[in-house]
Amino acid sequence: MVLVGAIHVILVLILVRAFAPDLAGSVTDTVRRTVLVTFVAQPEREPEPVRPLSPRPRPLPVAKQGAAAPAGKQARARPLAAPEPALVLAPTQAPPVAGEGAE
Repeated sequence: MVLVGAIHVILVLILVRAFAPDLAGSVTDTVRRTVLVTFVAQPEREPEPVRPLSPRPRPLPVAKQGAAAPAGKQARARPLAAPEPALVLAPTQAPPVAGEGAE
């Protein structure tokens, strides 16, 4: 089984080499570009000029609480009664007991 497996691997490598000769080189280049890291130093920038500070804005006057609107009406509950039922059902009586005493 090992011999048959080795023959298959060799045949696959021969077919890859025959039909895609650049495959090994392109795979190697792709892996190398993925793994290698290049560092590039950025040029130093000139510091930004210092801007003069703007004067502080004046604080807005504080309004009194509740001054925006007059006081509202106080809520009061209205007494309500439950409505009369639309259908009146007659009371039902229990059915007679079939047994007598403790059975």
